[in-house]
Amino acid sequence: MERTENFFSAEYIMLDPIRNRTMLYIETTHIDILTVDKRALYIMVCELAKEVQGPISDDNEENWLTLKEFKEKHQEILNLTFEEADEISLKEVETMTPLDEPEENEVDYS
Repeated sequence: MERTENFFSAEYIMLDPIRNRTMLYIETTHIDILTVDKRALYIMVCELAKEVQGPISDDNEENWLTLKEFKEKHQEILNLTFEEADEISLKEVETMTPLDEPEENEVDYS
């Protein structure tokens, strides 16, 4: 994993502390994310939330969920095996329209 000042990046998923708060911001730069990648992202969020015992917002801090609520909300993806998620993703790739993915973080940190 590559590390620069206060920024970690791996496989197009980034962790970045924001607003000098004890908050982790997790994002992916992909607009359309495959099920297999979404599953990996959700698992990472669950593991981090479990370790820091913190709430999760998946709607730009509008609402906050407990780990249990997050798992319930995303249970369809989280309950898939890697093989199941991969199989779904192989079908998704066939129907996706290639997009010009953003190169810069488009999140407003103010």
